[in-house]
Amino acid sequence: MATCKICGCTDERACPGGCWWVEPDLCSRCAERGYIGGPEELLRREGICCSCGVRLASSAHLNLITLNKRAAWRHPVWDNALLKPEYEWIPRAAAIVCDKCLKGELVPTRAVEFRFDESGRAEIVYHEIAALEDAYEITDDMLAKL
Repeated sequence: MATCKICGCTDERACPGGCWWVEPDLCSRCAERGYIGGPEELLRREGICCSCGVRLASSAHLNLITLNKRAAWRHPVWDNALLKPEYEWIPRAAAIVCDKCLKGELVPTRAVEFRFDESGRAEIVYHEIAALEDAYEITDDMLAKL
């Protein structure tokens, strides 16, 4: 069954107001809103490495690093759900780095946010890691108790 890669609509469950297929995995509503793919395509088209600032289009992989910093935004955020309910769930910021920085262990200086406008169009926003609030570190001892 055909499914839109952005909103998840199908032939049996179309977007409100209706839609049609403009590509095998992209509906007309998402195409009208300017989507040209999901988060990976957006990062490859417009994103930069959170460590060195080079365009991510040149990296073979998009490497996500969870930070011990609190995210004040909704996407993307991470935490270890297995630690609940003993520990507070904290939305953690993430950084996306190129292959060269990951191999060279270059520390990221920016965290990444996907911000969506009212039409659903996404933009990438970068936040200086030094300005973010600390989150508790998830230690090996904490994970061993699971």
